[in-house]
Amino acid sequence: MSTTAAISELCKKTLRFGPLIALGNVVLTQGRNTLSPNVIKRLSDARNQAIQRRLSPLVDKALANYRPYVSVAKNEETIWVCWLQGEEKMPPIPAMCLESIRKNSNGRTVQVVTLDNYTDFAQIDPRITELYRKGKIKNCHFADILRVNLLAQRGGLWMDATLYCASPINERFFSKPFHTIHIAPYGNFVSQCRWAVYCLSCKPGNKLFSVLETLFADYLSTESLFIDYFLFDQFIDLLYQKDAEIRQMIDDVPMNNPQIFALADILTESFDPTNWERYIANTELFKLNWKKYGKDALSAAPVGSVYSYLKSQAQ
Repeated sequence: MSTTAAISELCKKTLRFGPLIALGNVVLTQGRNTLSPNVIKRLSDARNQAIQRRLSPLVDKALANYRPYVSVAKNEETIWVCWLQGEEKMPPIPAMCLESIRKNSNGRTVQVVTLDNYTDFAQIDPRITELYRKGKIKNCHFADILRVNLLAQRGGLWMDATLYCASPINERFFSKPFHTIHIAPYGNFVSQCRWAVYCLSCKPGNKLFSVLETLFADYLSTESLFIDYFLFDQFIDLLYQKDAEIRQMIDDVPMNNPQIFALADILTESFDPTNWERYIANTELFKLNWKKYGKDALSAAPVGSVYSYLKSQAQ
């Protein structure tokens, strides 16, 4: 997004949602290295509360109108990986991660979802697809909606294309009604790390995802601006607070994959077998950042780098 477009969007959000929600995010982003942790937390909490006060009536309505439905989908063990531009357009890190997912899928179908084929798997409200077509919904938010609808309608495991699999995918992702990454809380994330939207699994017709599907459709029936970049997490947190069944489902997920971010910033450093063994002792999935390392940086990485090791293991 250009600077002019970003300023325009900020102005629109300020007028629509107020300065605490719109400008608070700018302060939180720019002030991480200058403001005290206490100030950051107080501002973050105040902003989240303001956002959730606005969203709460929508969540109440969606829960009140919720009716279970029985899905006849046969995809509940499919592993969904999305790259909207198509697999052939994947940068090196997502391409490597996809290889690792296929290698560790235990024979399950790994389906790459793209702009060309997503309608084969998920039905999305036409109002949402029209907003996306007009450029009013960003790729990242459209992918949020796509994963919600896919999981509600078909079930299975959604894995972001930046998740590297170091060993066979844990069976809990396919045997439990709901599973996700759950690590010790850090930062000021509204999720408190109880779930991770980049890695989610459920059975078809799951209540959490069925209500989320309704929430995104209802929200975008009157709004084209996302009140928060992390609207997905805000919705889940409100559902956690308001619905005992959903709260229990999330609380039942044990701590897992505690070292998930261990490799994100060291891909071009020398591979250390001792550290690797320590990481994989309790972690099978690693979240990488494809934007941090361009093709040139990875090509220039030494033969003995973490990236070169991961790439060799994914094949």
